[in-house]
Amino acid sequence: MRAKRRTKRSITKKKNRILNIKRFTKLILLSASLVLISFTIFKLASSLKVDNPPAKNNVVKWKISVDLLPAQQAKNINLDTLKKVILSQVGKAQSTKLDKVAKNLQKKYQAKQVSLVHVSDNQLHVRVLLHQPIMVINADRLRFLSTDGAIYGTVQKNTKGYPKLSGVLSERLNTKSFNFLNGQLITSSREDILIKKSMAILKKTKEKGIVFKKISYNKNDGFLIENGKFFKRIIIGFSDFNLKIEKLSEILNRVKRRNNYAEKIELDYSGKAFVKEKPVKK
Repeated sequence: MRAKRRTKRSITKKKNRILNIKRFTKLILLSASLVLISFTIFKLASSLKVDNPPAKNNVVKWKISVDLLPAQQAKNINLDTLKKVILSQVGKAQSTKLDKVAKNLQKKYQAKQVSLVHVSDNQLHVRVLLHQPIMVINADRLRFLSTDGAIYGTVQKNTKGYPKLSGVLSERLNTKSFNFLNGQLITSSREDILIKKSMAILKKTKEKGIVFKKISYNKNDGFLIENGKFFKRIIIGFSDFNLKIEKLSEILNRVKRRNNYAEKIELDYSGKAFVKEKPVKK
């Protein structure tokens, strides 16, 4: 009896093991089937998905803020027009090369420096530093001379208020060699010295209230100023400009008091001043 019971139990355990194996196998097959079905659905969905063409650039509606310096020169530029020009240069893409836009703006507005800063996703800050012209100068064409000695831009017809400088580029005019960097004429050290001297003369004469239309340089006489209110031609020379212009101011005051007009004044005449004057026509 006991032997039969053991045999029966053994058979029952064996059947249970077989049954568990079958259940486990079914579970594995079911899991594998679910994975296969999921993968098939994913592939099918991917094949049915419409591919959008890649966007060339993200379209941006730019907001632009502008600093125009100095204020005195900024009056000549219409801010709304400038913003429209900037928008046309920048376009509607975030990937625009701002350094290229800055160079284009610098050339268009004859500016000393232009910088564009990407403040945020759609915000641009533009800083335009303008030249301050003090004279016009004979170069390859009539150009401006700025407060820092830069020769730049193109002069239009209206040059009222700016004396005309000539002679400091005489050697270059003979060779017709004119090279520019960032819109400014590249000058030699000799030319830079002459330009600084002409600027020094202009500054001192302004301090003394001496107004003229032309300033020139030549190797024989040095610097000359011409076509002033009470004089036609004044030879200032090569150096000692402050001292000479102080003396010139006194001479012109005497000429005015006598109600005369100075045809010619030589401030470098053997250490003295030579004055040729005549009465003013009534």
